[in-house]
Amino acid sequence: MWNVLGGRPHPRRTPFPFISLLAPERTRMLLLLLLYILSSAASVGLFLFRVYYAQTTTYRFLNKNLLLAWIPMVCALLAWRLGYGRRRPSWLVWGLLGLWLLFFPNAPYLITDLMHISPRHRVPLWFDALLLFSYAWTGLMLGFFSLQLVQLLFQRWYGPMLGWLVALVSIAAGSFGVYLGRLPRWNSWDVLLAPHSLLTDILAHFHAPLNHLQGLLMSFFFFVFLTVTYVTVAVLGGIRWQREG
Repeated sequence: MWNVLGGRPHPRRTPFPFISLLAPERTRMLLLLLLYILSSAASVGLFLFRVYYAQTTTYRFLNKNLLLAWIPMVCALLAWRLGYGRRRPSWLVWGLLGLWLLFFPNAPYLITDLMHISPRHRVPLWFDALLLFSYAWTGLMLGFFSLQLVQLLFQRWYGPMLGWLVALVSIAAGSFGVYLGRLPRWNSWDVLLAPHSLLTDILAHFHAPLNHLQGLLMSFFFFVFLTVTYVTVAVLGGIRWQREG
């Protein structure tokens, strides 16, 4: 597979050809970014149509959540741009990766917004289901693409095994972050605004796991779902369809 930002092909340097659709690599990157922008615009378009039809701004929180889902994508792109050509990451790249991990849960978090589906304001239920799913899908794909960029960076620096380990640990941390955002209602910026309270709450889940069983189960099932989906999408992206005969 080619370097995402251009360069020589490295057929064995990627864990899977998740974005190997066209050539050259820079064109594929721009195409994917355009598709994510169009997907986001389509979601916002559905929301605006609902506002016009129902004369209410119900589900406006989806737009804020979608914006937050773009933050890890931007961080991963910057880290890739600054770090892929290096043999080891700089402090700036480490900072971008830390920021990426902090905001990464916001991408799959949009899946939990599906719980808000219910008949409202004479709007057909199928439309609201499509609306919520479009935001969830876009957030999930943004998260997966940023995760692959981070995985490829660590694979380039430290080898494929560590690349996969980083991916799995990131999914686990992201799953726990989804839980923290949905039930205890913590936010990414609480790391700066209320670090002591946040750390105390996190440690309590491990000091007394039976008292926080719902949260641990939610984190576990999200981890399983995200891992299987991530690998599935990766495998689908790596299939080369060829005509027989």
